[in-house]
Amino acid sequence: MQLILRQPAAVDTGDESTGVVVAASPDTFGREQWQWDVRLAESAGRYVVTVSRNAKTIDVIEERIDIANAYEATRSVNELWLAVVLDHPVTHGGFLLEPGDVAVWEGDDPTSLSIRAVANNASLHVVRITRRDGKAARWVP
Repeated sequence: MQLILRQPAAVDTGDESTGVVVAASPDTFGREQWQWDVRLAESAGRYVVTVSRNAKTIDVIEERIDIANAYEATRSVNELWLAVVLDHPVTHGGFLLEPGDVAVWEGDDPTSLSIRAVANNASLHVVRITRRDGKAARWVP
């Protein structure tokens, strides 16, 4: 599954210190045991990504990807990936993603990603989430 969130940090959360939750598992706090969440805030024109996790069950890899032309990657069907566009527009398939937009991929469609800078060099903040028990990392949008 693929989901595009259009500039969620523009939402007024009333608490700029933590930002808005763009993805979490479970999706409703208190209903099931909390596993992880990803928050996005905007401050002075910059996007700040904050990842929290239950370290006993979840592994997270975060990295900044600078794209001069294209970023090609393949993820496991058990991984959940999230990418925040940080500065310049990019394309992914038929989608134009602007700074502040978020793309989330999980499950088996798609596993191959091709993200291209539109004009200038672009940057992404990529979060890769996996479960320590080998099961698929999931969330409910």
